[in-house]
Amino acid sequence: MVKVREYVEHDLDSVLEVENASFKFPYSKEIFTELLRQKSTRMLVAEDIDGRIIGYILYSIKSGKCLLISIAVLPEYRRLGVGSMLMQMLLKEVSGNVKQVELQVGCKNFDAIKFYLKFNFKIVGVIPKYYPDGEDAYFMVKILD
Repeated sequence: MVKVREYVEHDLDSVLEVENASFKFPYSKEIFTELLRQKSTRMLVAEDIDGRIIGYILYSIKSGKCLLISIAVLPEYRRLGVGSMLMQMLLKEVSGNVKQVELQVGCKNFDAIKFYLKFNFKIVGVIPKYYPDGEDAYFMVKILD
């Protein structure tokens, strides 16, 4: 049984574990701290039956748009619906408050691209050399009703 709830400050170390297990270029503790200081930024966490944080979704709402900053799930919990639960909660939270959700994803991150397409995100552009290793990113948008 997985539960999604609002992030609280003492979750940060567990979120960093998920981050470091998920990305080639993970955000640092300082970056998370700075992002979460901003009033426009929110995070939801997913925890397993034992209360262990197994995933998170970090996003910001500004000017009628939601920017999906990051979503990650521990490798051993992927493909079990945790990421979908987090995305559904995000979409439910922002529905009626924003017109669209935007994100950037590595052009070679095929699993993530497939995940976003499942939620009707559309590729609307390419950002050259977005990542530190020079990989390009797709700019994807989902228009909300």
